[in-house]
Amino acid sequence: MLPVLIKQFLVRSSAILLVKAIGVLAKLPLFRMVGGEGMGLYQIAYSLYGLLYVLLTGGFSTALSIMTAREYRQGLRMFRFSILLLAPLGAVFGLFVYVNAAIIADWFGKPELEWAVRCLAPAIVIVPLLGVIRGFLQGLQYFGLIAFSEVLEQCARVGAMLILVAIWIQQDIALAVGGATFGAFAGAAVALLFLSLFLLAQSGKSEPLGVAPTVSLSEQPTTLLFLSSSLSILGTRIIYPISDFLNAWIVPKRLVESGYSGREATAIFGEITGMTVAVVSIPTIITSALCHILTAHFSADWEQKRRADFRQRTRRSLEVVFLWGLGSTLLLFHFAEELSLLVAGNDSLAKAIRYLAVYPLLIGLRELTTILLWIMGLQKEPLIASVLGTLSAVAVNYVLVAVPGFGYAGVAVGILTFEFVVILLNLLQLKKQVKELLVAYSFLRHTVYLLVGVFLGVVITDYVFASFARLSTLLVTGKVMMAGASLVLTLLFAYAKPAAPK
Repeated sequence: MLPVLIKQFLVRSSAILLVKAIGVLAKLPLFRMVGGEGMGLYQIAYSLYGLLYVLLTGGFSTALSIMTAREYRQGLRMFRFSILLLAPLGAVFGLFVYVNAAIIADWFGKPELEWAVRCLAPAIVIVPLLGVIRGFLQGLQYFGLIAFSEVLEQCARVGAMLILVAIWIQQDIALAVGGATFGAFAGAAVALLFLSLFLLAQSGKSEPLGVAPTVSLSEQPTTLLFLSSSLSILGTRIIYPISDFLNAWIVPKRLVESGYSGREATAIFGEITGMTVAVVSIPTIITSALCHILTAHFSADWEQKRRADFRQRTRRSLEVVFLWGLGSTLLLFHFAEELSLLVAGNDSLAKAIRYLAVYPLLIGLRELTTILLWIMGLQKEPLIASVLGTLSAVAVNYVLVAVPGFGYAGVAVGILTFEFVVILLNLLQLKKQVKELLVAYSFLRHTVYLLVGVFLGVVITDYVFASFARLSTLLVTGKVMMAGASLVLTLLFAYAKPAAPK
């Protein structure tokens, strides 16, 4: 029998990975239907939603889960307080976005975005409530229920999005993009209804949700502490949405200044940030799973002061994440045309895929190093690294994207700059805490295994499919999967060997 903690962890991490996989795969048919321009408009509108979503829910849900886990009655009181605060706040933000949709669209330089922005307004009204309910239930350790609601939300969002886009694309691309953004409301509404029905079903029971809190005067400062904690957590989570929002505002405008038309600029932005990033992010599902699985082990080693085990696990994890990212980079670069054919039906994305081929390597290292620093109690350092990474990326985008003929490369360099800066600063902090982050002999030996294995996998794959004059979608899928299998088998072979002596 697995311990309860491990079961909860597996349920939670599996749901996160499933939601991420559904989101990535859903972009494939969406791109086929709306093209680069439609995807660009969708990404711009969704950057606004992402910023408002984190602004309204980023701090409250986590602070509420922590408080509820510590003391149920205070958690219940703050749950009711949060609902009373965020319900009207969400309504005000939603109404503001709906009424000022035309102004917001013009501010982005895309008047055709008005309908898509207006379709986001209903989601902005209800997502704060959904976040608060999940935070409260997380404090009560209803992890399976939360996981199911997240998968349900993603399925409803994707289903509504694809159906509305398929219907409205017959009339106008701007209308279709509105259907895509309206999916956020559909998913949130289904999840909110599901969790609300559960809370109503539990309200008649004496434990735990039916307990009526008794609030004394001594408990009143809890509200100020709760708000302070919420704002502190919000500060650490809002960096990425701000970065996406600034890129959505700056990049298309700078592309126009470099000589592209408005439609071309939107298409380039959509192809890179909307579709190419989704394609090159597929290998990161593995590294995300690894990070989720190892988090509990890292935490246990650090809390129980097993420093030798912590150092050894850190070295091995960094090595594996690096090798998986390196192998993914090589395969993405080599099979860029095949992946573009699979996603877009032509080779239009091949150049962008090659520009961002190193993305899975960087994402894996950033996620792992950030988790390690957080576990060691260094929360401020990753935050500073993220802020500096965002500023660097914005500066690079502003300068390079406007250079004539540097469109795709400029956007890609901006995206990668953020990752490089964060990883570099994180590794410098880790180096102070963990000596010899990588064991040279083991690292070099496994790198050689990887390079040889990937080379043989590519050669064999190309040879097997060379006899086909024209590759169908099914054959392209088989070719990419065969190459990916060679990477997996290479890593399994490399780590089946006994560990090198230290």
